[in-house]
Amino acid sequence: MKELGWKLVNLVLYGHFWIAGAALAMYLQSGLLLTGRLVASRAALTVASGTLALYALHRLVGLRRVRPYQDRGRFRIIARFRHHIRVYLIAFGGAAGIGFLGLPGYLQSTMALPCLLALAYVLPLFGEGRRLRDLHYLKIFLIASAWAWLTAAVPAREAGLLGTFPAWLLIAERACFIFAITLPFDIRDQDIDDFTGVKTIPGTLGVSRAKLLAGGLLLAATALAGLNAFLGSYTPPVFFALIGSFALAAGLILRARGTETDYYYTGWIDGTMILQFLLVSLVG
Repeated sequence: MKELGWKLVNLVLYGHFWIAGAALAMYLQSGLLLTGRLVASRAALTVASGTLALYALHRLVGLRRVRPYQDRGRFRIIARFRHHIRVYLIAFGGAAGIGFLGLPGYLQSTMALPCLLALAYVLPLFGEGRRLRDLHYLKIFLIASAWAWLTAAVPAREAGLLGTFPAWLLIAERACFIFAITLPFDIRDQDIDDFTGVKTIPGTLGVSRAKLLAGGLLLAATALAGLNAFLGSYTPPVFFALIGSFALAAGLILRARGTETDYYYTGWIDGTMILQFLLVSLVG
């Protein structure tokens, strides 16, 4: 029974259902914050399906670039289930494509650029087989901006509110939050980034300063959420729910040393997105 439980955990995490659920949660949360309604629209499901497909593609492409690490940690699990991941890539990539084609033109245009950047992030389209993520310091900015746009700007556009000040505060808040919780992954991946020759913020500033930066970003996210609360866009319970999620994320980031099992990062730290959605939904 215990072995079956771990297989299920690995399926959810490394089949990329967890991160897809996080993308869906963030999208739905944005709609709830902006309109007061919780609606799983075609656009929301397209973003979730596309996230799963993109992360599956990222794992398969990345696996080829870290062959010496394929018998270690998460790479061993990913290598073992690479055939399953290919199936998920095809199935959910197809679902995302169909979903995208069924969206109105204004949403397609809003989603097009971050989707193209996301593909360039994982595909070796540049000289010497490099991807956008292989350019020094760039990957974390791409992740934060793409996630903020797809999970905050797109639902704002869907609701007809993208031009409003509260929507842009939400986008900035989301970017700060995603940037902060992505920094620990760079701490975890320092050996891999050294192997592939990619410079990152923790590798340059050091782990302690990277954590201070993450803390500063979470404080910035708190201030932006506070401004939306001051403007009346967030209710006090919603604001405190967001603060609670930021505080938990800060605690997890503070404990990150890069030596923990990958479940700590892929499970718990990524899970702060789902927790934030649950907290906001409960009080919103």
